[in-house]
Amino acid sequence: MDTLEILSLIGAVALAALAAPFLVRPRLAEKLGVTALDGNGWLEVRGIYGGLLLALAVVCLVAREPYAFLTAGVALLGFAAVGFAALALDRPRVPQAVAVNGMHTLLGLLLLAGFWGW
Repeated sequence: MDTLEILSLIGAVALAALAAPFLVRPRLAEKLGVTALDGNGWLEVRGIYGGLLLALAVVCLVAREPYAFLTAGVALLGFAAVGFAALALDRPRVPQAVAVNGMHTLLGLLLLAGFWGW
C-alpha cells in the first residue's frame, strides 16, 4: 500500500467517524452553529451530515475503487466550496463555518488521494 492509498483510507475513516455521531444525535450540529426549526430540519441534518457523509465513507472503505474516492472527494470539495461562498452570501458564524468548511476541504483532498493512489 502506498502513501496515497493510506491517506485516502485515513480520509474515509475520519469521514465515517465524523459522520456517524450526526446519524445518532443530529443536534450535535448545534455545536457547529447549525440549528433547525423543527423535526424536518433535524431530519435533513441527520440525513446529510449523518447518512450521506457516512455512506460516502463506507462506499470508499468497502469498494476501494478509484472512482468511489473521486466521487466522495469531489462531493466534499463541492460542499466546502459552497460553504466558503456562503461566508460572503449568508454571513454565518465565521469561526464555526470556517472550521467546518476547512474540515470538508481536508477530507475531500484526502479522499481524492485515493483516486490517484489506487
